[in-house]
Amino acid sequence: MISFALIASIAVVPSLLLIVIDIKKKLKFK
Repeated sequence: MISFALIASIAVVPSLLLIVIDIKKKLKFK
């Protein structure tokens, strides 16, 4: 369970960064 939580948290961070970058790009285009 603990190892699964660590893997999940590590996998979530890059996706969140990609979402933030995508939002910033959309704001710049507008």
